[in-house]
Amino acid sequence: MTFFRKVTRALSYGTLAVITMGSAAAQNQCSDFVVQALNQMGANCNATDRNQACYGYFGVDATAVGGENNFFTAPGNITSVDRLQSVFTRPYNPSANEWGIALLRLQANIPGTLPGQNVTFVMIGEASVLNNGGAGAPLQSFVLNTGLGRPTCDGVPLNSVTLQGPQNINVAFNINGANFNIGSTVTFRTMENGRLRVSTTDGRVESNGVVIPAGFSREVDLDEEGFIIEDAWYEPELFEEDDLETLQFLEEFPEDVFAYDADLPSEEDIDYLAMMDFDLISEMDPYLLDDLLWLFGEYDFLPEDLEGVTLDDLGVFTLENLDFLELDEDQLAAITESFGLDEETIADVADAYGLDLDLMDAYLNDDYESAFADEFDPSLMDDEEFIDDGADQDAGFDDSEDGSADEPPFDSDGTADEFRGSGEFSDPVDGDGGGGEAPPDDGGGGEPPPDDGGGGGGEAPPDDGGGGGGGEAPPDDGGSGGEPPPDDGGGGGEAPPDDGGG
Repeated sequence: MTFFRKVTRALSYGTLAVITMGSAAAQNQCSDFVVQALNQMGANCNATDRNQACYGYFGVDATAVGGENNFFTAPGNITSVDRLQSVFTRPYNPSANEWGIALLRLQANIPGTLPGQNVTFVMIGEASVLNNGGAGAPLQSFVLNTGLGRPTCDGVPLNSVTLQGPQNINVAFNINGANFNIGSTVTFRTMENGRLRVSTTDGRVESNGVVIPAGFSREVDLDEEGFIIEDAWYEPELFEEDDLETLQFLEEFPEDVFAYDADLPSEEDIDYLAMMDFDLISEMDPYLLDDLLWLFGEYDFLPEDLEGVTLDDLGVFTLENLDFLELDEDQLAAITESFGLDEETIADVADAYGLDLDLMDAYLNDDYESAFADEFDPSLMDDEEFIDDGADQDAGFDDSEDGSADEPPFDSDGTADEFRGSGEFSDPVDGDGGGGEAPPDDGGGGEPPPDDGGGGGGEAPPDDGGGGGGGEAPPDDGGSGGEPPPDDGGGGGEAPPDDGGG
């Protein structure tokens, strides 16, 4: 596994790039225009509800079922999605004050009684979406395309179509002829090479067995009609500096456009991911992995500390640091699915942290009605409980469809003690790699592991933090470096990102 190397911009023909005052002013003008357009779109589309489309900023055209084309003519216009046959947004054109932005909120296969849980769909710059589901059909099957041109200003985002599904719910779409399961924020762009580029900034995307985790892009060949050629996916590409710059605009959207912040992976996250096996990344719950990346930073791990890390190692590390993960039923389900926990370990952890096993099972099996029971509103019930195009509600991440990992990474008869002692990741320098004791039954965190090295060497977590997860912090003088998470409470330093947990 090679180290991740940041890509630097090469200077053309070895000459230095000279930025004049005039060009700098032009860049500022472009950036100001983008901020103005995005803010105006946010204000225009604030009232957009489920299964509605909004004309966000100047430069949007649409055709309706039956050919009507004069109903979507000005920013702020809102119409029903099932009325639309196609939507087109125009490229950046400062002289005409145009930069087409359209916003759609879709139900997809989300239960109709779950309020506020929509798929947000943003077209920006030169892009088109054609409803491929037939006259009056909901927008679950569509063909998208983006223009190949690049805006004349670097501060203007590239043409794109972005979908953000609700966290903890996997939604199904047919996009350019291929089935997609989306549990994240994903951006699509048509490329000059005739491919569709799919970039995941949050969570995970899956299409017929092809996985695209957060921090990665994959390209796939399109046929002459713009449909995906199923066996023509290319290898995953980890985000580089240019990718982060290209997608930066997602963090600049005004509040309430997206249901949650579209946080891009940090450069530190990318460095960590570069040292991990892609298949391992693909097997893990994306939000659990996000929390572990945060924890690696809290422990001051270096990227090379992760070289050769296995799923077993990450499982041990996770159980040793449960106190730092703000554990709830959703996250326990994610841990169970990612690492194939046995029933004894699940019961021990649930008892120690006062968790409801039935609720954990609901999250594990995508039983939305049980998992989100407190949020359901019967008054929102549609004629059908939810729109269904025949796609599997389980989203396809678990081929066995029984809520377990596809290939349990541990011995089927392994006990909690055997599981917790199976790796050495908790201490890359000293100790025997054991995981310490299982979480105590009283939920209080218990005493820290003994200081004889059994938990992986180094010092125990701070006394005031309740180290119920067991294990010891990486040593101050070792390969991972740094101090353990701050001793300001049971959570150990800052809380992991509020990303939904599972």
